[in-house]
Amino acid sequence: MLVSNGAYEISSNREAGLGRYDILMRPRDLSKRGIIMELKLFDPLYDESVEETLSSALRQIEDKQYTASLHAVGITNVLEMAITFDGKRVWIKTKEQPL
Repeated sequence: MLVSNGAYEISSNREAGLGRYDILMRPRDLSKRGIIMELKLFDPLYDESVEETLSSALRQIEDKQYTASLHAVGITNVLEMAITFDGKRVWIKTKEQPL
């Protein structure tokens, strides 16, 4: 799904913090930005709104402390991404952790 030119180590569904993240992109150069992605399916029958689903994914990253594995190796610049999809439609919401 993701292709890297070697600048990142990409892993999926591994333990970090208090849970398992969906996708983690760890830069080989620890001064660069790390990325955590949490994927959520949006189901209009059960979910309140796309915005709430995106916010829920970002809360999960924070509540489960998925960034802990990046912080443990000294990466302080982290981009958190919530990705919500419904068929071919995709929505993304991001949050940057302060340095």
